[in-house]
Amino acid sequence: MVPKIQEPVVPQKAIVTVSQQSHPRYGEEETIEADASNHWQQIVTFADGERLLINNADLDAASVPFSRERNYPPEYTEAMPSATSRTNAAIEERHKQELE
Repeated sequence: MVPKIQEPVVPQKAIVTVSQQSHPRYGEEETIEADASNHWQQIVTFADGERLLINNADLDAASVPFSRERNYPPEYTEAMPSATSRTNAAIEERHKQELE
């Protein structure tokens, strides 16, 4: 039996609208054609050829591939509450000692 060969899927360009009113390109609908170096911004190419690095929060599109908020890997989120509680416990202990 010959396995079925699947062609790689070429992703469509994500179309986004600049939704932040204070942005100079407010209201313009353009495409994301390149990956940004982080997950909180996108490189948007405009019709006049200008390419801008724009924050996800300034874009309005379901096609923006990343969230608008920072998400930490599970190993960090698991460590953060315990680190915070250890810090709080140390502060409380120091405060008790100062009161004594």
